[in-house]
Amino acid sequence: MLSDVLVPDGWSSLMWLVLWGWTGAAAAVAAWAVPRFLAAHQLTALNYRKQPIPLGSGLAVWITVAAHSMFLSVAVGDEWMFPSLPVAATVVFLAGWLDDTVGDVDVKGLRGHWQALRYEARLTTGTLKALAAAGAALWMSTLLAGALPSMRSMDVLGTAATTLIWLVRWCLAFLLMCLSANALNLLDLRPGRALKGFFVMGGVVLLGSVWQDALFEALVCLLPVLLSALCLFRQDIRAHSMLGDSGANLLGFITGFAVAAYTSWLVQIWVVTVLIVLHWAAERISLSEVIDRTGLLYWLDRLGRADRQS
Repeated sequence: MLSDVLVPDGWSSLMWLVLWGWTGAAAAVAAWAVPRFLAAHQLTALNYRKQPIPLGSGLAVWITVAAHSMFLSVAVGDEWMFPSLPVAATVVFLAGWLDDTVGDVDVKGLRGHWQALRYEARLTTGTLKALAAAGAALWMSTLLAGALPSMRSMDVLGTAATTLIWLVRWCLAFLLMCLSANALNLLDLRPGRALKGFFVMGGVVLLGSVWQDALFEALVCLLPVLLSALCLFRQDIRAHSMLGDSGANLLGFITGFAVAAYTSWLVQIWVVTVLIVLHWAAERISLSEVIDRTGLLYWLDRLGRADRQS
């Protein structure tokens, strides 16, 4: 039964409902308060229409993740599989928040930040953000892959095969978290676009987790970001606030972790391939122009937007 999947042994239906209620309340309050906080402290930026709107509503996502993690630490304790995830997510959020507030607006794209470091010996906030995400991904991918196989075994071929499997799992997890974090950032150029991309990735995680018998674990992992994204969607798609790097990177990082933790290798390889192609294309062409020229993508991009007729 579905209830057996969504409420496994050790969890009561009441605890599951309280988790949803607590996390949902945190998401709703944060989504209401954070844009007002940003506007009051003049943390704004010009959107694509050159209108000043609050920048950094990803703070609401982080608050929701923190509230969700606090509940799990109290209610579940040592049974929580990855208590390090909110710490790693906080590192990613803070690096994105730094880029939102004091970022180098004159440098764009991975290539631009790399050239600034290589030719000008200048460490941009974008480079620092990438290093922070890579460090967090390195940490979490190592936890996901588990301990490196022992090299003391006399079975050389068996040890080599086990080590290769470990390395592939580690690489997939690392790439998923790094690329997912930056992919949503690449999409965060128009109202609602990054959140729509996040919902697609979240759907992939939940569908993929069914085949791994890990739907409950995937839901617990994605619950704070899903509820926060839903609460922020209305104001984001109406261009009343922007996720910023802090929000897009945080959503992408946690989703990338969920893909690595709760889906099969086949799904992981497929997602990594799509993300690599997306990054390759973004460095060479305008994603907005591609979306505007592609009928289905254009329709999806304009769906729900106030300027959908323009």
